[in-house]
Amino acid sequence: MINVDGAMIFKLIAQISKDLNIKTKDLLYINASDTLEGYTDLFTNTYFDEEKSIDRVIDEISRDKVEKKFKIVFSHFPWGVRGTNETELSISTLKFLDSDGIGIYLMPSFLRTFRTQQLNYLQSINDVGYKVLAVIQMPEQFMSPYTSMESNLVFLTKDNSVEPTYFAKYEDTDLQPQMISMGIQNLIDLEMRNQTDPDNEENAKILKDISGLEPEDLKEIIKKEANLYDGIEENIENFEGFEYWQQDKEIKDLDTEYGGYKFVKLQEVAEIFTTTNVFEDKRGAVYIPAIGRTEVLEVMPTLFSRKKPHNYFQILSNPNVLVHKYLSIYLNSELGQKTIERELSKYSGAIQRLRIADIKNLYIPVPNLGIQEEIIENISKLTKISNLLIDIKKDLSLKPISSSEQLAKLDQIYNSSLELSEPELMFNDIKKGESTYTEFKQTFALDIKSKKREDYIIMECVKTVAGFMNTKGGNLYIGVADNTDITGVEVEVGSSKLYKSLDKYLNSIKDVLKSKLTSASLNNCEFYPVKIRGKQVLKIVCNKSQHQVFVDNKDTYVRMGPSTNKLEGPDLVKFSKERFD
Repeated sequence: MINVDGAMIFKLIAQISKDLNIKTKDLLYINASDTLEGYTDLFTNTYFDEEKSIDRVIDEISRDKVEKKFKIVFSHFPWGVRGTNETELSISTLKFLDSDGIGIYLMPSFLRTFRTQQLNYLQSINDVGYKVLAVIQMPEQFMSPYTSMESNLVFLTKDNSVEPTYFAKYEDTDLQPQMISMGIQNLIDLEMRNQTDPDNEENAKILKDISGLEPEDLKEIIKKEANLYDGIEENIENFEGFEYWQQDKEIKDLDTEYGGYKFVKLQEVAEIFTTTNVFEDKRGAVYIPAIGRTEVLEVMPTLFSRKKPHNYFQILSNPNVLVHKYLSIYLNSELGQKTIERELSKYSGAIQRLRIADIKNLYIPVPNLGIQEEIIENISKLTKISNLLIDIKKDLSLKPISSSEQLAKLDQIYNSSLELSEPELMFNDIKKGESTYTEFKQTFALDIKSKKREDYIIMECVKTVAGFMNTKGGNLYIGVADNTDITGVEVEVGSSKLYKSLDKYLNSIKDVLKSKLTSASLNNCEFYPVKIRGKQVLKIVCNKSQHQVFVDNKDTYVRMGPSTNKLEGPDLVKFSKERFD
């Protein structure tokens, strides 16, 4: 019989027993598969007999210890053995637990235990008045050489008023058993939980005195810094798996412009097809793989492809909403690839294949069609340049001096990339559209329709400048329409206009910003009047401020995606503490 070193598990159980002040006589060990080794005298009560069936072992315990209840019951069962069901067996041992006891079970992967069992394990647990206290993912290959299957420690206890489950990845460091034990205690010891709960009114002041933060700010920091080594709390119905959680956090931490666009489910903007043979060749389709590498194709796979058609999903997007080339570009971007990998991570282990429901529910950022076309054009340019550089590199590796034609191309690319004029740089920036860092205004003061000076138009520009400085900075272009058309400021600057000259225009804008935002804030602004395609445009570079910028000494505005919003109440307090401490 091949045995697995179970020292990690027994070390953790010993730590929990110590922290909960549980004696060895109150621990029961049901060794029902004889796969683990490593425990010494941790358990006074142990049961195993390989000649008997598991049911008979449990019956024997029931006869011998019918009057005895235990504080901890630890069991592990043979996986995949015909006629046995580890979920049913774990529930059958709960009768040996004291009213405040903990059942600990070495189980297969999270997916197999909680998502693909024929019987609803969670419902069965709830039906007998218990809940999943914690799920601890054991290290990869922990059960090797016995099996390569992933394993988890599942903790069950009587249901109480605490809803979330504790999740952690066990890496067997010296400190981690203590951390996991504390996480488990925090879900069963209501008094201990109350002492650390930011929502508790009595406790809020103490926490604020200790940390200097409001409860909402403290919860936000805890959420932001959450990791599976320290452990997290989450409702088990919403927890898709350990790898999924990690991938999802990485996606949220990405610094990307896609967050400024509306996200919709793929099934809302596209038709999704599967096949058991070959796909019907449809113009404009893209293909998402169900297994293996997550590269998205624009060429239809055939029976002669390395990966056969039945291993793909065919996506036919609605061209009035979603351009298929843009969809392909997004899905092959870092964010798109991580999104697909996140869905695939739900099926880590022996079963690693996307389902059609996963593809239907993929969230896709959908900017307007004009922005999609610009993204397509930009990526097309990049692809052409990349291919050209590959060709140049190939030729120069053989003829580094004499390949005059390729050297001329290299010089042209090098010079143009370094010598792009300021107006060209601004034009390219404008054509990207409005975003977290870019805002367009046609005028600073003039109402285009009424041809009159309007204070509300001025204030929109002031709020935008303040919003940029309060967040991460950005550029305000005056003389540009929302659709990126360059209209110029000539409509309000000229001998017969609101402002007689460009100099007076600039001075007036600076005076307004100084009045509304203070002189110190104005120091964060740089002004660049530039002619672009024959039109006069003013670019105001708003640098990130080191102090909070108020409009009229009272209102705070921040940049959220492609818009500027006013903060009030708890949101304002939270922002001020996080951004300016």
